[in-house]
Amino acid sequence: MTVKRAVTALGAMLAAFGLGVVPVNASNGVVPNTADVVCNSVVQLPAQDGSTVGLPGRNGSTDCFLAKGDFSDAVGALQAGLRFCNLRASIAVDNDFGPQTKAAVVAFQNAHHPPLTVDGIYGNQTRNTMFWPDNDTLHCTKPTHF
Repeated sequence: MTVKRAVTALGAMLAAFGLGVVPVNASNGVVPNTADVVCNSVVQLPAQDGSTVGLPGRNGSTDCFLAKGDFSDAVGALQAGLRFCNLRASIAVDNDFGPQTKAAVVAFQNAHHPPLTVDGIYGNQTRNTMFWPDNDTLHCTKPTHF
């Protein structure tokens, strides 16, 4: 079990006992105390260039996060965004949030001005700053809304 999942599970157990402990994700502020916030799919959104973009999501929402140890199509969408549109990171699109993906997220967070919280976690701040490859022409664009 990854540390993130252990902390999430602990937070859920404590909340079940009415203790109201909520784990904190520095890139997003406070997050819910269940695993429901971990991105596990790809959400298609309309893009500024008139096409669509695929972003990491969960249950139709892009309000989720990814961190080292996660493995899903959502991680692949993040890797594609990092590789093709943000810093041209030399990472594989293999759906595995490993050390190279974390390093690419950290590099992206460090390169943004004003700087993002540098924690290697893909969350709302990082998502809102990134450009994404569109599904029609592989141009880099942003969604029209989140």
